[in-house]
Amino acid sequence: MSSDQILALAEKFVGAIARGDVPTVRECYAPDAKIWHNTDLIFQTVDENIVTLLNLVKTTTSREYTDRVVSTFQRKDGTRGFIQEHVLVAKSLSGPTLRLPACVICTVNSDATRITQLREYMDQVTIDKYSSLIVATRKELKKAGKL
Repeated sequence: MSSDQILALAEKFVGAIARGDVPTVRECYAPDAKIWHNTDLIFQTVDENIVTLLNLVKTTTSREYTDRVVSTFQRKDGTRGFIQEHVLVAKSLSGPTLRLPACVICTVNSDATRITQLREYMDQVTIDKYSSLIVATRKELKKAGKL
C-alpha cells in the first residue's frame, strides 16, 4: 500500500462526512473498526459512530473541514494510517457555527481501503461551549418530528 492510497482513503472519508454521505462513511470503515474519542474515552462500534454522524448531519446545515493537515505514518509493527489535524466548521440549524479544532489518528487495513481504528482528539472547551446549543437544536428537531 502506498501513501497515495492512504491519502485517497482520508479524502474519501472526510469528503463523505462533509457532504453528509453516511453510506460512504460506513464504506470507509472496516466492519469491525473501533472509534474512540478523548471526550468519553469509550470505543464505539461502526454502527454507534454512524448514529453520532447522523445526529451531526441532522443538526447542521453544512460541515466543512478547514486548516487540514494530513500525513501518513507507518509504525514499527508495519501498521499504516493517517493523521489529520483540522477545524470542523459546522453551521447549526439554529444559526450559530461550531468551530471545533480536532485531530484524528486512523489506522487502515493492508490495502488502504478501510479504516480499522479511529482515535479522535477534540477540544473539550469548544465542545462544552456548544453543548447547550446542540441540546437546544435537538429539542427543536424532536418537536418538529425531524429527529
